[in-house]
Amino acid sequence: MNIFPKSKKHCDKANETYIQHMSVAIKLSSGLFLPALMEFIYSLFPAFFEKGASSKKIKLYNYLEEKRIDHEN
Repeated sequence: MNIFPKSKKHCDKANETYIQHMSVAIKLSSGLFLPALMEFIYSLFPAFFEKGASSKKIKLYNYLEEKRIDHEN
């Protein structure tokens, strides 16, 4: 199975170049990593990050919704 044609088709469907798509994926993965780490620390020490992880997740959700809406139009 050749993964490159599938990757190109996926990027074309998202209306992004490979570099643009990679940039978005990196942004999303880092956007998920930090709140996950904050939640882990919060589970051990509830006094830390009482609202920090939640606000980061909300920002990430809003970003994904904007991308979805842009993609649908």
